[in-house]
Amino acid sequence: MQVSVGAIGRYSKTWTDPDEFRPERFLPGGEAEDVGPFPGPKEIRMMPFGTGHRFCPGVGLAMMNIKCFLAALVHEFHWKPPTEGCAGVDVTELNTFVKGMKTPLSVRLTRRTLSS
Repeated sequence: MQVSVGAIGRYSKTWTDPDEFRPERFLPGGEAEDVGPFPGPKEIRMMPFGTGHRFCPGVGLAMMNIKCFLAALVHEFHWKPPTEGCAGVDVTELNTFVKGMKTPLSVRLTRRTLSS
């Protein structure tokens, strides 16, 4: 039996509007506030790092590096929407060997300068 990890995250009986980009669902009070990268005793609704005996042993290191990388990006740059062509976020996927977004995210970055 094969399980599609991507299909788990898009299961309409588990998620409200699974194909809609709604990151607030993972905030406190949202429908997925108890869902995280680690498997738990509750129903499995996401498996970004696998589950069971095939669970990724480097998940702790990966999560720490992602947080440090993101913090450095936020600290070093001013983030603004692109000047033109910004019609929101489109999460339509391309069905290729590796899943990707049909319309990539775009942003306008300017490096922060230190004021003396």
